[in-house]
Amino acid sequence: MLLLVKHNEIVLYILTKLYKYDFILCIDVLTKGGGSMDKTAVGHIAVGAIVYRRANPDEIFICTKDLTYPHKVWRGCLCLIGGNWMRTRADIDLSPLATFKREVREELSLIKSLQSTEELEETSKVGVPFSYRVGEQDRRITSQNVTELEIVKTAIMLNAKLFDDYIVVVPRHVFLRGDPQSIQDDMVILLCVFEVPLAEDVWALLVRLQDDFGNLSCESESRILFMEEMVACNVAAVAGHDVALQQFFEAKGISGGCAVPIDEDIVVRRAPMHPLPFYKDYLRYYDIAQ
Repeated sequence: MLLLVKHNEIVLYILTKLYKYDFILCIDVLTKGGGSMDKTAVGHIAVGAIVYRRANPDEIFICTKDLTYPHKVWRGCLCLIGGNWMRTRADIDLSPLATFKREVREELSLIKSLQSTEELEETSKVGVPFSYRVGEQDRRITSQNVTELEIVKTAIMLNAKLFDDYIVVVPRHVFLRGDPQSIQDDMVILLCVFEVPLAEDVWALLVRLQDDFGNLSCESESRILFMEEMVACNVAAVAGHDVALQQFFEAKGISGGCAVPIDEDIVVRRAPMHPLPFYKDYLRYYDIAQ
């Protein structure tokens, strides 16, 4: 079914707007080669985490895609801490949790090292890979600052626990909204989401570092946000992260969670099975292109 509508934006739009869940169920039975009917086809696996203050779950640590992000439609949009798993470059990751820990180690840094879009090019079409740097640090970094950030990163990695998995379908016309010259096709993602509660001492340390340095990420722009601020800014998060955030706030019983902005052009639903512990388990149920 996905192949039938892949190159017809009008049909895809009608299916996603009027028959959202039926359309996703059609993807669930799409198979490679048309033989078995037991695998869901996805382009790649993405991993993200909702890092929050345990004592007040509507206060979260999150990122914003800056103006260098290749997919222009998501520039200025919120995104979870995390990244992508690709068999071609990350065979060392045995599980979504391992991928998340690797991304935390790589992404959270006081030094704004040069980044490349090469990895993004493997999961999507952004044109010729290029290098970029997210801002510059004008404050002197001490060894104590580095140690404090390592304490925060360790706590984030140790406290991560599975929240839910989602199938995310991003139609081509979403990318065209931000860039009429975009060459990106429809994108189908398996999004594995973790929740990360932080104790008061670690959260206070994280907030102080964020206040002192303004950005703790070398890939995007980190921020501390309350749910009410997220609703007030009225900007949906990238690639299904908005739905995960909305359902997280609702699961925590936070009033107003349903008001978190959602990109209605992107189709998101819970994956057909509970989160799995290892990628080898996911490969039994999903046909993963990358």
